Amino acid sequence: MAKTNTTTSDYSSEIIESMKPLTGKEKVRYKDLTASKKLDEEVTEDTTLLVALANYIKLHVHNSKSENPDYDVMIVIDKEGNSYYTSSETFMRALESVINDMKDETEEWGIEVVKKPSSNFKGKFFLTCTVY
Repeated sequence: MAKTNTTTSDYSSEIIESMKPLTGKEKVRYKDLTASKKLDEEVTEDTTLLVALANYIKLHVHNSKSENPDYDVMIVIDKEGNSYYTSSETFMRALESVINDMKDETEEWGIEVVKKPSSNFKGKFFLTCTVY
């Protein structure tokens, strides 16, 4: 897939991966995150989010004003067109594992996004996901 960039003086994003080919409109829509919701705000330690996964997109972001100026963002898109994003490395690893494990399956499946308590940092939570 061709890489797509968005650049301003302090910010740039590049689509580096997608489960499915993207149209020009989709490339523009998803590379700036404006139309997507933050997973951290949609999921709490008491609630989960079920996503009937239609696609995922991975962005590489450079933001010179951020504490960590270079990072990746994962966008998950459900079958209704709703999109959610996170830069959680734990979530990205879990999603990539689920996708790899389910790639040859023919049954319908999606992901359940959850917040789990951290065993390393008391009172902190991290995002992860599993298949549903």
